[in-house]
Formats: sequence, structure tokens, C-alpha cells
Amino acid sequence: FFINIEKINNLCQETDTFGLIREIFFRNVYLKDLNHEHFKKVICIDLGSNRGIFSVIASKTFKFVICIDFQKKYNKCIDEIMSSNNQKNYEIINGVIGNLEFPEISNKSALDQRMVNLNELIINKTNGEKIFLKIDIEGGEFRLFDEIDLNLVNIIVMEIHNDKGSLKK
Repeated sequence: FFINIEKINNLCQETDTFGLIREIFFRNVYLKDLNHEHFKKVICIDLGSNRGIFSVIASKTFKFVICIDFQKKYNKCIDEIMSSNNQKNYEIINGVIGNLEFPEISNKSALDQRMVNLNELIINKTNGEKIFLKIDIEGGEFRLFDEIDLNLVNIIVMEIHNDKGSLKK
């Protein structure tokens, strides 16, 4: 993998790209304990794709990657990382999943975009193929499970924010 950290930081006007690389590549937080043997036949939905650090791993691991983030500023980062790694098996979708609200975001204009129904997206974009869902939506994961049809997803890996909801639920 090749990731030009300085270029990605400049594209998104943020400075913590190396921290994401450390978490996703070196700590391997999403794929560590999974059998990758059959993933080339599976579609990955990277919900909360951010700059695309996990997405580029997914592009080499899975059949196809759907990168979803509500912040359009990450699109150029994803395209840059994918291009630098000769990957073309991805699509970027900007939008907010379902009826999720993000009270912790002060810039509400960043959310002035389309609402994405995850169930409809899975049905319309995957043709019944197996789905790997990676979730990192900064606390919105608890509200997401009120809406998602879990029968449509085969594997879920996610970051959990315990202060945003009940893990038991």
C-alpha cells in the first residue's frame, strides 16, 4: 500500500492521517480475527469511510467497496489513495444514513445533503451478494440499528462509542 500522508492531510485539511493508518493497518482493528478466504466474493460497505484508509485495504480484500461518508471533503482523499494503489473497484456515496442526527456536529451545513436508506442501498447496489459492513459513524451506530435490516448483512465490524448508547441493546 502507498499512502502519501502529507498529500492526504492537505486534501482534507486535517493532520491525523497517520493515526488512522496506525489504527487501521497496524492495530488491524477491523479485520484482525476474520477469515479472509472468501472475501473476494463479498461487497464491503465502508460506512464512515473518512479518508479511505480502510477502504483501500477493503479494495484489495473484497470484490467491491462502497465508501459512504457525509463529508464530501474526503472524496478527493479516497480517490487519491485508491489511484495511488491502482484500485478502481469502489464507489463513493455522500450522504447521511437514514434518519440519524449528529448533535455533536456544529457545522450543520455539512449535513445539508441527501439521506441514504442503508437497506435500500444494499438491495439496489449488491444484487443479493454477501455484505461486509464496516461501521465507524462516531456514535450514530446505536441509532443505525433501529433502522437496518440485519438479514441483509452477513458480517458487521464496528467502532462503538459507549457514551452514545447501550451496548446491551
